[in-house]
Amino acid sequence: MKVFIHSRKSIERIISDGSFPIRTVVISFSDTGGNDARVSYKGASARVFYCNTDDLDVMRKEYDDFMPESDEMAEFIYKAYNKNFNILCQCEFGQSLAPACAAAILEHFYHDGISIFSDSHYFPNQFVYRKISDALEKYRKYNSSTAYYCGNLKYIMDILKECGMPEELTERLKFDDKNSCIDSKTAIEDFLDEKHLLHKSEYPAISHALSEEKHTIISMQLIPEQLLFEPMGYTYGFLTHFKYGCENLPVTVWVPIMRHMYSFRGNIVKKNSYLDNLKIKKIDLLGIMKVDKQRRTIDIIPLILTN
Repeated sequence: MKVFIHSRKSIERIISDGSFPIRTVVISFSDTGGNDARVSYKGASARVFYCNTDDLDVMRKEYDDFMPESDEMAEFIYKAYNKNFNILCQCEFGQSLAPACAAAILEHFYHDGISIFSDSHYFPNQFVYRKISDALEKYRKYNSSTAYYCGNLKYIMDILKECGMPEELTERLKFDDKNSCIDSKTAIEDFLDEKHLLHKSEYPAISHALSEEKHTIISMQLIPEQLLFEPMGYTYGFLTHFKYGCENLPVTVWVPIMRHMYSFRGNIVKKNSYLDNLKIKKIDLLGIMKVDKQRRTIDIIPLILTN
């Protein structure tokens, strides 16, 4: 997906020339003057998301009410991304609002927002950037996942108790559905991170597991390289690899069944599915890692998984 930045003047010239790019949607910013301030895209045959906002800094207390359409914009952006459409960001002068939007999109999907901030032609509005970034992360968090797994609740609570999580926090954790599992996973990760008990990369996690007797708790995004099947033909997990110095250690992630959610005739259906039926490309994992020092292999017992 490519992201373009334009001013009102430059995009009106492109539209009048009939050279509007194909497979491109538009996010068009205008001030709060209303529809009269909007650029008309009638000659472009493109889907347009209009956002009325002024190019001003907002007070911290006003942030929550700033750009109320940001959640809808995030959904619009994700739909374009999933369909492999390009996105054209346009504002009055193409220097502040549109670059802020473009930077948020590039940072979210490609970790390349710096390419906009480092360009001396642009002065991205920080609040627009933050608002769109937060909305995109919120959308990814709740909508990009279609399957989840939650381990044994007693085991999870025992682990958290050993880590010193207060009872008033554990009582707030819910594991009833996908969204509650996502919220609980985030709350657990925040607590463990604050206590320096969470490992988010391979090398320090393996080093901790090799040197400590305590649990090594990890939070990572993993890519299944190979599904693992039991004799009856059902999947029981997947294989991936972690780099540790010059070693490439095999990692077995034990995943019996995931809870799958999908839409059927307008209704949300939930069912248990094995990994081979889900065709999952990546998994966000919170789990316990154990390293076999002699065999140089790694086992991961998931606490909470989302895809």
